[in-house]
Amino acid sequence: MPELITQSEFAQRQGWWPSYVTKLKQADRLVLVDGKVNVEASLKRIKETEDPNRDDVRARHAASRRNGADGPAMPEDHEAKKVSRGFNAARAEKEHYLAQTAKLEYERAIGQVVDTATVRNAGAQAGAALRAVLENLPDQLAPLLAPITDEDEVRRLLDDHIELVLTQLADKFTAVGQGSGDKTA
Repeated sequence: MPELITQSEFAQRQGWWPSYVTKLKQADRLVLVDGKVNVEASLKRIKETEDPNRDDVRARHAASRRNGADGPAMPEDHEAKKVSRGFNAARAEKEHYLAQTAKLEYERAIGQVVDTATVRNAGAQAGAALRAVLENLPDQLAPLLAPITDEDEVRRLLDDHIELVLTQLADKFTAVGQGSGDKTA
């Protein structure tokens, strides 16, 4: 059966100020059973949730305890260099996402990544340009094709106009890709 004591007894036993134990409780770093502190489980949770990068604070509090100065003391085992897995896992995840965000910003700055809205806009512009050109082809080609009786010449004329449309479309995509947003087709 776990040892259960009051918060003030827990503070006294650990050599801490009661206000420090209150802060631990508020930070959900104490294991409480019916309002009493489960000593072993609480010490374990405190150890697991400590910030390994605060050696300076631990050293200052250890010096205060040695000198008998007032101030919230830390548990002696807090001085160990062993870091908690839970805290480090959370910090590693945070750092991972910060690195991913920095990478995304870098790729955006050098033009490797574009916002979805920009791509959608470019596609809409290119689609509208293609539609306009294709809708105009019959009006442009009918007078040119009507007098031609040679099938090869008709094919060549169609190929030339289709190539022109494809070149205009490629130019449109290039302009949008370079950020000019040119709206002409």
